[in-house]
Order: sequence, then C-alpha cells, then structure tokens
Amino acid sequence: MKMLTIAMLALLSACSIRFPQVENIVHTLQDKPPEVDNYRWQLSVEEYNQPVLAVATDNGLVFANNLDDAMLFDGAVIRRVVKIGIDKNRYEVVDIDQGETILRQMIQNGDQRASHLCSSWQKQRREWRQSCRDSKAGSETYTNILGFNAQGELNNIQQVISASGKRVSLQKHL
Repeated sequence: MKMLTIAMLALLSACSIRFPQVENIVHTLQDKPPEVDNYRWQLSVEEYNQPVLAVATDNGLVFANNLDDAMLFDGAVIRRVVKIGIDKNRYEVVDIDQGETILRQMIQNGDQRASHLCSSWQKQRREWRQSCRDSKAGSETYTNILGFNAQGELNNIQQVISASGKRVSLQKHL
C-alpha cells in the first residue's frame, strides 16, 4: 500500500492541472488597463467647463463625470442630456427624416419646445458640418460640427441642444 501511495504521488507530481477560467482571470489582472487619457474629454457650455469621460454603451457614447453631468451621443447627434452644471433641465433631440431635410425636435423636460430644420451632414476636410435653423421664419442658421483627427478619430463635437440655442462643445484631450 505504501508503495502504491508513493507511486501515485510521483505520478501526480509530474502532472499539472490547469483551470482555463482561473488562468484567464489571472492574465486579465496582469494586463495593463487601458489609458484613461484615451477617454478624457472637456465639456463646455456657455461659461461652464468640466472634464468628462466617454464610455461606450449599446446606444452610443455616454459622456459623464462625478458632478452628474451626463449626455448620450449616438455617433452623429447628442440625443439626450441629463444635466449640465447647475442646469438640471433634461434635453432630448429627436430627428424626423424628411428626405432632403431633417426636422429636429428640441425637447426640454418632456415638452417639445421647438422644431429646427437641418440639412444633411456635409464633409469639409476633417469635419462634418450640419446647418440648422429654427423652423420659424427669419431665424438664424447655426452649424453643428463633428471634428476628426488625422487618424479619423472623433475629437470634437459642437451641437445646439435646446430651443434657446444652448450649444454643447466636447473636445477630446490630446
């Protein structure tokens, strides 16, 4: 019996038991986390300026910070704003495609405040530009901008988000 135990111990000492799940966890913990700087942006609205982080979700990029500033960008338009600074209003932008133009509904705290008419996005060098104006006669035209760096990565978002013309600017940190 003693001989059998010694033989089993010798056999087992030559074997290695692997647990792929545990190995994956250990490997993940040893990997260097992504650089946070890649996700840093600067939020500017009127006189308010704060850093935000961009987080990818199923619905697009969420820009948020520890001051509860938060907005959702779908890849072309800032669709929702929960809060910016002391402005606790909720803004929502809804587009209705009308062929050559887009009817953009500006919603504040659940109430539609205005309808803006917007052109399709036009490429100009490393920017995409969209001209819009309030649907009321005589209103001024404004431009929304999506800027890209030389590598084609989004680094600048400028968009009007409200009926009153409140403009959000998001600049990626370099």
